[in-house]
Amino acid sequence: MAATVATVLVTYNRLHLLAVCLAALFDQTRPPDRIILVDNASTDGTAEWLRAGGYINDPRIDYLRLAENLGGAGGFHAGVCHGLNGGYDWLWLMDDDACPDPSALAQLLACQPRPPHLYSSVAIALDDPQRRLCWPAMAVSGGSRLKYSGELTEPLLEVAALTFLGLFAHRHAVEQIGLPDAEMFLAGDDIDYCERARRMGARLFLVTGSVLNHPLPGRRTIALLGRQFDNLLLPPWKRYYDVRNRIVIARRHYGRRLWTETIPGLLIRLIDCLYHDPDRWHQMHAYLQGFWDGFGGRLGARRRPP
Repeated sequence: MAATVATVLVTYNRLHLLAVCLAALFDQTRPPDRIILVDNASTDGTAEWLRAGGYINDPRIDYLRLAENLGGAGGFHAGVCHGLNGGYDWLWLMDDDACPDPSALAQLLACQPRPPHLYSSVAIALDDPQRRLCWPAMAVSGGSRLKYSGELTEPLLEVAALTFLGLFAHRHAVEQIGLPDAEMFLAGDDIDYCERARRMGARLFLVTGSVLNHPLPGRRTIALLGRQFDNLLLPPWKRYYDVRNRIVIARRHYGRRLWTETIPGLLIRLIDCLYHDPDRWHQMHAYLQGFWDGFGGRLGARRRPP
């Protein structure tokens, strides 16, 4: 029997992007068998728009409206759980700002994926003539840091980490790894998931023919002592989760690298924020609270969008 695929799509207050993403999913040459649409309690008219357009009763969509905003991590936790209970063979995860190429899902299936390994589409910067990768990929073979789609010369590229922007996982792998950690709320839940997968013997692969178009995240690149550090341009409430969850992930998975890599990297990014950001004191407070809660193991939704 042919494998069944459910797309887990998480949205929050980005109706204009959600409409584009849904249209792209409906336009797949091999459409997903079901779209599990997780609405993180949007307040921008998302539910009303879906109802008016007939999407809520569309047999291609399972609409899950959460009672409160549980963040991206909570949304993926709920969606993946629903997909497992629905019995689908494969789950394809993405946010509402992804716009998959028409053949994106077909390309994932054509690479003959098999559990327990994890696979992913490639997120390429939207309308970018340089075709930069939204998240640079660290190749396992050779350790090179790839930043442009032209550098992806193999159909399957084994990498050090994947994001929930196009992650493709078989139900058997998810049953072994478990669900995404909802308590992380935002940022890093995908990295934590990849590290948990490694412990179960999984390898991580980019499927270079499967493309998602996605806005390029704002970042500054810091060159220091022969290394490069990316500092994402984040408002203070998001910065808190980025800092806290980096520490939580390092404490869970990296051993002494917490002290030799994670903490020095965060201090370099803090100095960069204090030098460049106009809201530097709010950024400083976010860093301090992130450090405090990261080492104290205080997870969950501790800061909300303004």
